[in-house]
Amino acid sequence: MDKLKVSGLTYGYDARTVVENIDIEVGEGEFVGIVGPNGSGKSTILKCIYGGMTPKTGEVYIDGTNIREIKPKKRATMLAAVGQENTIPFNFTVREIVSMGRTPHKRLFEPDNERDRAIVDEAMDKLGISALAERSYMNLSGGEKQRVIIARAFAQETELLVMDEPTNHLDINYQLQIFETLKASGLTVLAAIHDLNLAAMFCDRIYVLSGKQVYASGKTDDVLNRELIREVFHVKGAVERHPLTGKNNIIFIPNIQ
Repeated sequence: MDKLKVSGLTYGYDARTVVENIDIEVGEGEFVGIVGPNGSGKSTILKCIYGGMTPKTGEVYIDGTNIREIKPKKRATMLAAVGQENTIPFNFTVREIVSMGRTPHKRLFEPDNERDRAIVDEAMDKLGISALAERSYMNLSGGEKQRVIIARAFAQETELLVMDEPTNHLDINYQLQIFETLKASGLTVLAAIHDLNLAAMFCDRIYVLSGKQVYASGKTDDVLNRELIREVFHVKGAVERHPLTGKNNIIFIPNIQ
């Protein structure tokens, strides 16, 4: 059984269709990426999966159960989401925000216990933000804020992570650290990824969006080829196997040289 299944998902507003008839399957423990040009609907699909938007048609299943039948608090113990925009309206410390990931597992007003605190400490350590624990979230850089939000998702202790550009605002060191942490976690991950080389390095499979639909899908090495890059992203590229990583590496070729 798939950990996550999206069937026939269509979303739009007014007379405009954003994505149409999207099918996605993510097996347990897989790291699956969604790639595509800006405006191709990556964020829209993820929001429909984690409940930020309601699709016009189609269904989303977690562990075989339609999410419409899962109460929000229960769903939050099954799926953690990291969006592109994460506005925190009040001035919390980093530790307080990461601790919010424990909320779905607790009764109303139930205080954190020793296990909760240990999980929060571990999540902050994984994301390299332990030294920021007592800092105000509002005073952090964009990259630091993103790592806090990802740490909160880890503290939520779900088996499924849905992430929209999870390394947005981060420098290459932290991009690699976070993807390596996600890959090593054994969790099921569905992530919209802007950087095709990061997708090629870490994703087991990918879905490529174009023209409101899934243009191609399959094993990453099979899908990300020179022809697809030209047809979908409208750029020239060479795809070569990197001798150090054993993964495909995409070299983009400018029109003006």
